[in-house]
Amino acid sequence: DGSGNIVLAESGSLDYESAASHEVTVRVTDSAGNTIEHSLTIGVSDVNEAPSSMTFAGGSVAENAAPGTIVATAQVEDADAGDSHTYELVDSAGGRFAIDAEGNITVADGAELDYETAESHEITVRVTDSAGNTIERALTIDVADVNEGPEGLSFTGGTVGENAQAGTVVASVSVIDTDTGDSHTYELVDDADGRFVTDGYGNIAVADGAELDYETAESYEITVRVTDSAGNTIERALTIDVADVNEAPISMTYEGGAVAEDAAAGTVVAT
Repeated sequence: DGSGNIVLAESGSLDYESAASHEVTVRVTDSAGNTIEHSLTIGVSDVNEAPSSMTFAGGSVAENAAPGTIVATAQVEDADAGDSHTYELVDSAGGRFAIDAEGNITVADGAELDYETAESHEITVRVTDSAGNTIERALTIDVADVNEGPEGLSFTGGTVGENAQAGTVVASVSVIDTDTGDSHTYELVDDADGRFVTDGYGNIAVADGAELDYETAESYEITVRVTDSAGNTIERALTIDVADVNEAPISMTYEGGAVAEDAAAGTVVAT
C-alpha cells in the first residue's frame, strides 16, 4: 500500500500445500523518479485444514454376516499431507455396525442383519483430524438377501384307515421359510418300506401295493425331507396312525355234519 505495507491481495489465495513460499519484488520511487528494487521471499505457514471430503469403498453386506465382517471403508481426502485421523460412528444403525482405527466399517458383535426385516441401514461416519477439525458423511449399507434354509415343517392329518386304497392322502406338509416365494421339493427318506409316497405339493399318500393292516401294525414312522431352491434342507419325522376298520368275516368252516335218523329236536348236527 502507500505506506510500504505488503498485504494479501483481494484475489490472492495462499495454500501451503501448493507453495510453501512466494517471491515478490518491491520497487521504491522517490519524488525525483529515482528507483530501487529488492526481492523478498514471503513464507507461507502451514495451517491444519479440515478434511475436504469423505468417500466410501463398499457398502453392502449379506444378511446373517458374522461379527467383524468388513462392510465398507471410509476414505478421507485431506489437504494436510500426513495428517492423522480418528473415526467414529455417530449413528451406528442401532449398534449394528462398528468402525476401527483404519476406517473399516464392520458388523458389530450381536448384530442381527435380516434382509426380510430391513433391506438397508443408514449410518453416519465422523472423521476428526489432529487439529480437531471434523467431517461427517452418511452411508446407506444395503443388506443382500441370502436364501436361508426352511425353519420348520408342520403336518396336517396323519391318520389313515386300514386297507385304504393307493393314492389316499394321509397327511400334508407345510413349510415355514423366511424366504417369501421360495420353491420347495419334497421326498420321503423313510417311506415305511414303500407304504407311502409324496408329491410335488407335500401331500403324503398311500403307495401302490401298500398293505395297511391295523391288526399287524397300528402306526408307521416316516421321515420327510424338504429342499429349497438353494439346496438347503430340513427333515422331520411323522407318525402315521392306522385306524381300525371293522372288516367282514373272511371265512367259515364246520365241525360235524351228520345226524341219526329219528334224532330228537335240538340234537346238535354241526357247529
